[in-house]
Amino acid sequence: MGGQERSRAQEREFKLLKEISQKFKEMASSIDRYLEASIPVEMNIDEVEERFPKDLRDQLVFEESDQFIFVRPRGYLGTETFSRIASIVRDELKGEYVSAGKESHFRIKK
Repeated sequence: MGGQERSRAQEREFKLLKEISQKFKEMASSIDRYLEASIPVEMNIDEVEERFPKDLRDQLVFEESDQFIFVRPRGYLGTETFSRIASIVRDELKGEYVSAGKESHFRIKK
């Protein structure tokens, strides 16, 4: 095998290894995203409170039980404020709104 043939073979081998390396990186990234989305992480009340900007946090009361963290309004929120809070609860904290008249609240699983 001549020097030029060896060089081409090494170049092909290098390209193949580079492609394999890139595919492993892509797979690892996909696995990380999957794990972040699906592994339950127990939330604590302080972490929940920190997700809300101060202007919203001041309008809310945070309480907890064995299974849930409850976010209750101190008073009427208005449409825009309610939407901002609902978005944080639903999208970031994977919680839900419980409509119960004056006892309505947001609920986040620990």
